Amino acid sequence: MHGAGGRSWCSAAQLGAGQPPPCAPSPQCSICSVNSPLSIRIELFGKPLILLENNKATVELSVMIQVFIKRLDGSILNLLLLKADLSLNVHVSISGSSLVLALSLGR
Repeated sequence: MHGAGGRSWCSAAQLGAGQPPPCAPSPQCSICSVNSPLSIRIELFGKPLILLENNKATVELSVMIQVFIKRLDGSILNLLLLKADLSLNVHVSISGSSLVLALSLGR
């Protein structure tokens, strides 16, 4: 998966408990072991906004989600192209000397 500016990042599924992620192989992600022509690209638009309230935190962000197939001739067939504005709940914790943010769509 790719973020804004061509930066790569792995989804939560890719970082899970030792199981291979359900994604297409990518040179930026060595964890992927699936061989499929189907690819998913998620691009972040703008800067995420973190809202802090009493006993509550929210992250708001806009993303572009593209599901596509790269054909043998190099052309791309888009199956889905979607812009989404997300509001994610945040659970904040401290692990060792790191601040950990766990994001979720709902409770």
